[in-house]
Amino acid sequence: MRTRSGFRLRPSSHYALDETVDTGALARTRRRNAEWVCWSAVHGFADLATSGPLRGMMDADGLDEFSAQLVAGVVKGIR
Repeated sequence: MRTRSGFRLRPSSHYALDETVDTGALARTRRRNAEWVCWSAVHGFADLATSGPLRGMMDADGLDEFSAQLVAGVVKGIR
């Protein structure tokens, strides 16, 4: 999917989400634009962790735990 600015997400994100629909793990009605939800959450977290308020607040293990919680929340949200 391409935006007006010409930005485009990698096709692999589309394929992975399409496969979750095919396997029944994601309802077809929840599939539309799910890649944007996932992308914005992950990249928002990355920005906060590398140049925002989370930078230097926790060690690598803390960031791993936080990111796992984020991914779990995104998955729960799109289901």
